[in-house]
Amino acid sequence: MKPATTETRRAEPSYSIGDLSLRSGLSVLRIRAWETRHGVPRSVRTDSGHRRYPAAEALRLDLLAQAVRAGARIGELSELDIDALSRVVPGSIDPPRPDPGPDRWIAWVREGRERELRDDMVRLWERLGWRTFVEAYAVPFLERVGEAWETGELGIAQEHFGSGVLHNFLEERWRRLNAAIPGKPLLLAMLPGDSHSFGLHLCALACVHARRRVLWLGPGTPAATVLSAVAGWESSGLCLSLSVTARWEEAREFLRELRRESGAAFPFYAGGAGMRGRIRGIQTFANLGDFHDHLVACR
Repeated sequence: MKPATTETRRAEPSYSIGDLSLRSGLSVLRIRAWETRHGVPRSVRTDSGHRRYPAAEALRLDLLAQAVRAGARIGELSELDIDALSRVVPGSIDPPRPDPGPDRWIAWVREGRERELRDDMVRLWERLGWRTFVEAYAVPFLERVGEAWETGELGIAQEHFGSGVLHNFLEERWRRLNAAIPGKPLLLAMLPGDSHSFGLHLCALACVHARRRVLWLGPGTPAATVLSAVAGWESSGLCLSLSVTARWEEAREFLRELRRESGAAFPFYAGGAGMRGRIRGIQTFANLGDFHDHLVACR
């Protein structure tokens, strides 16, 4: 089977066939045979022409290898997705429970076990979809990491590691979709001095799942830079995320200035834990789902 082609995505982790062999315990020859005969694992090609395998395909191959060792036939399982395979392989994934992620993930963060943490995120994302993953797992996990650091349960290095794995995972997901979305982009930015970008990644997820392309300006963006982007790119609006560390008095003046300078007709959205009031001409939403639904309706 001919592998798909794709542009290189620096943020998205991928694996060589040798990496897959080490993970799964299968020989390179067997992996090649499965890919040729059964279309699994599915590879992509980088700009340089090399084959790479996305994280979800690596996890899928791990589950297939476990199932075959238990007596299943590859031809009967090759079309199954991760969720279906997890039901075939006993003990491969915990059954759904109310909010199981944070405690399990905290234990892995404490031990620096990135592979287990990422693999569980992939499983849950594939099973539940982006909204449920964010609401039931991502947000509670980040809150739990913060609490664990404040109480001394986690050190500062462990806090950075855990939040970094989650941020990178979310960024991979929205950037993967963003590359294929046409049309005018929404500009996404944060205030100067505000470096906690979790909320902005959530905004990006809402945008791309509403089929609205993102142009990422990122955290700590000066007003002049934002206005330069508004003037320089033909965009469909501006979205600012304020983290809990934002100083509201300064943030309010910053937002008012941007509202004045960007023009009254230019769509302007702002939100996040640091948004502590309303500003005329700037739309806010009660939750991420409402923001997503608004973008869908305005498309």
